[in-house]
Amino acid sequence: KITGNKVGEGYGAGVYVGGGTFDMYGGSISGNNQLGWNYNGDGGGVYISSGSFNLHDGTITGNNGYWGGGVNLYSGAFNMEGGKISNNTAGRNGTGGGVYVYNGTFTMTGGEISGNHVTNGKGGAIYIKSGGVVNIFGGTIKDNHVYSGNGGAIYVEAGGTLNLYGGTITGNTASGLGGGIYAEAGGRVNIQGAPAVTGNTAGGK
Repeated sequence: KITGNKVGEGYGAGVYVGGGTFDMYGGSISGNNQLGWNYNGDGGGVYISSGSFNLHDGTITGNNGYWGGGVNLYSGAFNMEGGKISNNTAGRNGTGGGVYVYNGTFTMTGGEISGNHVTNGKGGAIYIKSGGVVNIFGGTIKDNHVYSGNGGAIYVEAGGTLNLYGGTITGNTASGLGGGIYAEAGGRVNIQGAPAVTGNTAGGK
């Protein structure tokens, strides 16, 4: 159990992966706080600067950060085949309540990303920045929220790429646009196979 850690303006209050390999088979990364005095911090639960973080089981929950409440993938690889990323928060005007992907590749084949939220920001579950790549083959992304922003589940920035091959995206909400997926001009979304994007809600403002 990795819990209750704090850092002001920095990286990875709970876990920092700086070139090695971190395999998580159980337990929890929870209640870690990355919010500095001006709400600037990356990866409340986990920060990956290079190397790889592999989530096989366990939970990343209740963490706070500015770019990536649960996980910030700056570069390297984040592989999720099970477990849960839930109830994490990106700070006001932040991005990626659950996962923030900057330059690396996030591959999801199972597990659940749920109940994460952003206030006055973008990407309740996942935010994909320019240079980031997200591949979704399976798993569930549900009940994530953006208050006063776009992309209830996933926000794709210009230069970012979402490859959606499977899985379920459901029950996500955005007060603005794109309850399920929002791709800004220059963002790329590729859909193949039979993913289910259903029951998401956008406020349209």
